[in-house]
Amino acid sequence: MTTYDFGPRFTQELGNRFGSPAESWPAIAERVTPFLAIVVDALGVDDGLWWFEAARQAHRCDRR
Repeated sequence: MTTYDFGPRFTQELGNRFGSPAESWPAIAERVTPFLAIVVDALGVDDGLWWFEAARQAHRCDRR
């Protein structure tokens, strides 16, 4: 079983969106990376990506 390390890429993306960690990152940000790995490890890459996209779409619909 492969374990995925989203830490470096996720940190980079958070920095792109929110600026440096000391400035304005949401407090929960550091806890998300292990969750991403759990989902992809459990479902595999393709189903994990589908799952995240489904969650994103549901969030977008809920915010309307």
